Formats: sequence, C-alpha cells, structure tokens
Amino acid sequence: MLHRIPCYPTRQITSLSEDLKRKEEHRRKSNDEILGKLNSVNSENEKIFLENEKLKASLDALGISTVSVENDLLSLQEKTKLQKNVVEHYNNQVQELQAEVEVLKSRYKTVFSENRRIRESKCLEVYEVSFAVL
Repeated sequence: MLHRIPCYPTRQITSLSEDLKRKEEHRRKSNDEILGKLNSVNSENEKIFLENEKLKASLDALGISTVSVENDLLSLQEKTKLQKNVVEHYNNQVQELQAEVEVLKSRYKTVFSENRRIRESKCLEVYEVSFAVL
C-alpha cells in the first residue's frame, strides 16, 4: 500500500500540473483577447478623439463664417435701407416735377388760348380795317 500512495500523488500532481498548464494557457489567451480588445478600443477612441478635434475645428470655422455672414447681412441691410431712402427721395422729386409739369401745362394752355384769342382779335381788326379802307 505504501507503494501505491506515492504513485497516486504523482498522477494527481501530473493531472493538476496539466490542469494548471491548461488554465494558464486559457488565462494567457483570455489576456491576449482582452489586450487585443483593449488595443482596438484605444485605437477607436483615438480615432474618435481625432474626429472630435476635426469637428470642433470645423465648428469653430463655421462659427467664424457665421459671424462674417451675419456682418455681411447687416451691411447689406444697411445698404438696402440707404437705397430705399434714395429711391424714396427720387420718387418725391418725380412727384414734385410732375406737379410742376401740370402747372406748366396749365400755363401753356392759358398762354396758348390767350395767344389764339389775341391773333383772332388782330385778324378781326385787320379784316375790319381792310373793309373800312375799301
């Protein structure tokens, strides 16, 4: 029986040793997988970080562009307001000139009528003088 006892622990040690090797191999593979996943996640995080930085830069550029466009818009609105004032001024001048034209037309008609009346009167006088002389 003494002979068997040493044999049994040797098998048990061998079995446990193989078990330990399998578990260590499994642990190593598991660690390698975890390390691979961790590296993949770190790589993805780095890509996301770089993309985030690019997006921030783009957002800043858009902000600057937006301010520039808003300033241009304000400038154009101011120019539009000035142009509307100029148009209104010209419209007022046109109305004044149209009123003056109406006054001049009226005066022309009056002068034309007066001229016709005077000519007719002169013609009548010449006619009467002509008959009186004959």
